[in-house]
Amino acid sequence: MSQRHSWLQRIQRHQKGTMTLEYIVALPMFFLLGLVLWQFVIAGLAMMDTHSALRGAMQVFVTTKSSDRAKKQAMRSFGQQKPYRLQSFLIKIRGNEVLAVATTEIPIFFARMKPLIYKKELRSPFLQDYTGIPSSELVYLQAPYSSHLSENGIFRSPVKVWQMTSAYGVRRNPFTGRIMEMHAGIDLAGPVGTPIYAAGDGLVLAAGPVRGFGNWIVIAHGNGLVTIYGHMYKDQIYVKPGDYVKSGQHIAGIGNAGRSTGAHLHFEVRAGGIGGTSLNPLRFIAR
Repeated sequence: MSQRHSWLQRIQRHQKGTMTLEYIVALPMFFLLGLVLWQFVIAGLAMMDTHSALRGAMQVFVTTKSSDRAKKQAMRSFGQQKPYRLQSFLIKIRGNEVLAVATTEIPIFFARMKPLIYKKELRSPFLQDYTGIPSSELVYLQAPYSSHLSENGIFRSPVKVWQMTSAYGVRRNPFTGRIMEMHAGIDLAGPVGTPIYAAGDGLVLAAGPVRGFGNWIVIAHGNGLVTIYGHMYKDQIYVKPGDYVKSGQHIAGIGNAGRSTGAHLHFEVRAGGIGGTSLNPLRFIAR
C-alpha cells in the first residue's frame, strides 16, 4: 500500500513539473503573439493615417495651390503622440496632375529590426483655371484661404433628416446595374418638397435647368469651393444666379427631376469651380 502511495506521489510531482514547464514555455509564446497582433494593429492605424493625411493635403492643395499649406494639413491629419511617424511628405504638380507622396515609419515591437517603411501615393487632376465660372466671379472664388478642412466639417447638412441612399465613390450604374462609374456626390432621399438648405454662406452661380440633374443649384463659398444641389423641380427652386445666401437658408425642395430613380437630393462639393475636382462631401459636413 505504501509503495502504491509513493508511486502516486511521484506521478503527481511529475505532473506538476510538467505543468510548470508548459507555463514557462507558453507564457513567452502568448506574449510574443500579443506583440505580433499589436504590430498588425499599429501598422493598420499607420496606413489609415497616411491615407487620411494624403487626402487632406490634396484637398488643400487643389483649393489653394500652396504646397506649404498642404504639408501643414498632412501633419495635422496625421496627428501627434503616436508610435509611428510621418517620415516624409511631398506634393507637386507633374504634367496635368498633382502628385502627393507620403512615407511613414512604423517601429517593430517584437524584434530588433529596422522600422517598416510604408509609402503611399495619391494623384489628382491639376486644375489650371476655374472651368465654367465667369471671370467676374473669380475674385469671389479666389477669396483668401480659410480652413475649410476643420475636424468636424464646415458645411451644415443640406437636409434636416439624414437618409443617405448612395455614397460618394465608384458604384454600379443605378439604371443598368452593370457599368461601374464614379458617383461624384452623395444622395439624400426624402419626400418631394422636403426643404433643402444652403450648406454655407455663398454666391449662387447657377439655379435652373441642366442636363442629367434636370435642375440644379450651384453655390460658391470662397476658397475655390462650390456646393452643387441636383434633381429639384424648377418651381421648387427659390434662389437665382447672383443671389448671396446664408448658411441654412431654404433654397429649394427635394425633387425627382432629370436622370433619377426616386425623390432625392444629389449633393456635391467641388474644388476649383463647377468643372473642378469632386470631393467627398462627408469630409465637409458637420452633423
